[in-house]
Amino acid sequence: MNKTHAKAMLGLTVKKLLDLKKIMQELYNKKIQSLIYQVVAKRVLKKNWITVIWESKSNYKNICGMLVWLFVQVQYQKTR
Repeated sequence: MNKTHAKAMLGLTVKKLLDLKKIMQELYNKKIQSLIYQVVAKRVLKKNWITVIWESKSNYKNICGMLVWLFVQVQYQKTR
């Protein structure tokens, strides 16, 4: 899987791809937490967004999109 494939997957409806609760449970996985901090280090995701992920519903689509992207990346890492 490459970036283009991951972006194509983001084009799917988030609800069809993953349920938000499932993603939130997966966030406790150390690999995903590590990936979040790698993304933060690359300035793709701001540190304060990590808090927003847990607390905000106002940017639901953006947050879900980022979580799905992170989840797809981690799933790819697991298959390597």
